[in-house]
Amino acid sequence: MNYKKLFIVIALSFLQIGISYAQKKLTIEISKSDSPSLVLKVDGGVPIPAEGGELKLAGTSWKLQVVNNNKNKNLQVILRNTVPPNNETTITDTNEHAVDNNVLAGTNFSFAENFSVLIKNGNQEMAPHIIAFSGSPDPSGIQKGGNASGSAIYDAFYLKRGSKPQAKLKILAYYANVEATPAAVQAAYLNNKFLKNELQELAKAGLAQSTLSGLSSMLSSAGGLDVTNIADGLAKFLIKRTKEELNIAFFQNFRDFLNQDKYRDLQTVFPETHRTLDIVGNEIYNYERYIQTLRESFKHDLANLTTNLPSIIDNHPLFFRENPDLAATLLSGVYVAEGLRDKIHPGEILAEFPSTILDSLRPEWKGSIQALQLFSESLRDSAGTNSNYWVTGQELKRTIKDTAVFRIYIGLTYQLAKSKYNGVPFDVLGNISLVKILDKTNAKELHEYQDYVFGFIGKADKLNQMVKTFSKPANDSLALEQYYNYFKSSIDLLEYSTKVGSLPHLESLADLNKRMADYFDIANSTSDLALDINRKNYASAIRNATHIYEVIKVGRSATFVTALEKKSKDLSSLIAATTDATKKADYEKQLAAVNSALPRELESKNVMSKLFTYGSFMASLATASSSDEVAETIEAYALPTGSARIKRETRFNVALNAYLGPNFGVEKIHGVEAGWKGTYGLTTPIGVSISWGHSLFFIPGSEDRWKSGRGGWSSSVFISLIDIGAISSFRFSENDKTTSTDTVTVHQVPKIEWKSLVSPGAFLSIGIPRCPLSINAGFQVGPNLRSISVSPGSSVTTADVSDKMYVRWSISLVVDIPLLNFYTRPRE
Repeated sequence: MNYKKLFIVIALSFLQIGISYAQKKLTIEISKSDSPSLVLKVDGGVPIPAEGGELKLAGTSWKLQVVNNNKNKNLQVILRNTVPPNNETTITDTNEHAVDNNVLAGTNFSFAENFSVLIKNGNQEMAPHIIAFSGSPDPSGIQKGGNASGSAIYDAFYLKRGSKPQAKLKILAYYANVEATPAAVQAAYLNNKFLKNELQELAKAGLAQSTLSGLSSMLSSAGGLDVTNIADGLAKFLIKRTKEELNIAFFQNFRDFLNQDKYRDLQTVFPETHRTLDIVGNEIYNYERYIQTLRESFKHDLANLTTNLPSIIDNHPLFFRENPDLAATLLSGVYVAEGLRDKIHPGEILAEFPSTILDSLRPEWKGSIQALQLFSESLRDSAGTNSNYWVTGQELKRTIKDTAVFRIYIGLTYQLAKSKYNGVPFDVLGNISLVKILDKTNAKELHEYQDYVFGFIGKADKLNQMVKTFSKPANDSLALEQYYNYFKSSIDLLEYSTKVGSLPHLESLADLNKRMADYFDIANSTSDLALDINRKNYASAIRNATHIYEVIKVGRSATFVTALEKKSKDLSSLIAATTDATKKADYEKQLAAVNSALPRELESKNVMSKLFTYGSFMASLATASSSDEVAETIEAYALPTGSARIKRETRFNVALNAYLGPNFGVEKIHGVEAGWKGTYGLTTPIGVSISWGHSLFFIPGSEDRWKSGRGGWSSSVFISLIDIGAISSFRFSENDKTTSTDTVTVHQVPKIEWKSLVSPGAFLSIGIPRCPLSINAGFQVGPNLRSISVSPGSSVTTADVSDKMYVRWSISLVVDIPLLNFYTRPRE
């Protein structure tokens, strides 16, 4: 007896039995069009025709769901029997409804043999589907007993719609009064032209040649069994489960890394998101329940990016103590952007610049901005005749046409610089200052100050006009455009401070615009960030926030990390060498601060990467306009970083398992190729996995990884029984299709038999920590089903089935999908 074949048949039979309990599902889709139509599908198959379509559902228990793709909230779906008493029921939700013994759960509505599905919009009924229902109970009772009822009408009903070939054989034998064997029935009905089709169906089922007795017959029948629906349904399930695993992994990883202190910057930049994920906790696997709360948290954090970004300064006290100009640059950019956002006049923003920010800037930067403050104050329109903040260019020309007047103006400005701005110094010691430069300036050089003043007023005129324009009505689009120009002109005025290097005797500041490049880069980026938030353009806001973080934090992080590591070693040496208790305690305190800061500083680039990745995800999810867009966003960003943990967390596990992913290797087709040839494709083997957790290549040692929160490896022996990679590949390509119409045609899979899927093999499977991915390497035979494709120019699908056995050595990166756990021994 061939026990290997018997084992495969038994295993496949159990798999078939387990899958057969999955109930079929009828989906009723309402299209998006202005004149809505209905599309009915069973398990996502081809649409059922509107008139006289046949609804094929095995048994009398199934599921029903309405998918409303139309924005019209008044649409209702009516189910109405077309036979007396023509009763009906209305479905107004999109929940999944159970149908048991053809009765819709929660109602008294029982589906008749024929019924209609239609849309009701107010009092108007439209888009009716008349359905011939083939799932009604068989009145003959032959499905239970397998014997002829003696009623020709009932027995005819079963011959048309029954599912058991042996029962049909007994019915035919009864009416012919012959023995219920294929040979006797074939002979008796040889000239019966009316039952020609039914006899052909029995022949296809294998009843024309034998009575299926004995192990050999059982093996032959199992190999030729039509398992198209089972294999296709399993492929769809595995694809769906793969996406779910990756989605859960994405949210879990998002939560896990936000809880780590080394990602403190992201906790404070996205505080509401961090709090929400922390509250959700271990129920993150049920993320769909909390998705709306998460979206609101995302929106709140994105809308407050300019307010939250400066929190990174408090997160890195040592870094910003060594780089105070970077802290001042960020604070300055946020101060200007938020002032403009709150519609504070640029002149007021400039005048009220916080001294703490200026004091932390480099001396020449502070001096240039103070010089701009000085001239801005000196050119105020105190008369306010035209509601301007500064005097206009015309007024300025008229006032200083007289050189004596301009000389007096410079004298007053000189005195204001001494009394209010400490002489406007450009270095630490004050050796170079605006007042000292004016002391050296002669009358002939005053025209250069005149040029500087006129340049300032030229930019001020532009802003004066914009302020007036804002008070006039404008549509939203125009208002946003005006707002953008207003921001840019304000930053342009601020950047004019670098022109101070063009004044006499300040040649050392001629390249000030280059020295302050980062400062104005951040000023522009924070202003753009504020504008993006105002426009709810969150994707662009995240790009600007990431750029700001790169300039302010990442740019100098490598140098600072080197300095910290050196300081840590030096302090350790001092602690070891000193005997003074007071000094030793001080050194230990400094060392603790350095060692505490190092992990955060080492993660700067990683934080920037995650800020962009997860920030972009938050932006997409926050702006999604429908549940479909939410689902698409999650699938687009869900990276394989975190579920299917049972093998990693437990000591030992045995399970019915599936793997799905790309494989690469070499194969040899017997009788066709003499040598090995390279191959690649999508693999979906299903079989039994025997796994050991906390081990890599079966060597224990990853327990410490779990204790430290890093997760552990797993090692498995996987015995494959079948492989449905060809069907999975076909269904993946079906899912990727797009169309401009309201519905997508989903092609049926051609007939597939068990023998085309059988694929015995043995693999070593290594589970990656904190991840639903595994690396599989091993040997496999078959399957004969190589691919499924749609014929060009038609909707006909064909299966490429080879009758030549092939063997393959391969390595693959796959998603680990346990189907049924047989045994699990937990961690001790």
